[in-house]
Amino acid sequence: MHAELPKELEKDITKAYDKLCKEFGKDCDVAVRSSATAEDLPDASFAGQQETFLDIKGHKSLLIACKNVLLLIY
Repeated sequence: MHAELPKELEKDITKAYDKLCKEFGKDCDVAVRSSATAEDLPDASFAGQQETFLDIKGHKSLLIACKNVLLLIY
């Protein structure tokens, strides 16, 4: 948890979050979910198989949730 995410990844995550907030309102809630390799199969979904974090608001909380998901996967 003490390691930094790559700056480009942080930028992409916060940019996508800002886009959502622009569409759905300031500090909109988001979910951060783990993902499995077969997540996009037409007849199956494995998103959130390891962990899901709900009601995430703001850049700092979002980046922490992303780190938590990464820790659980690896």
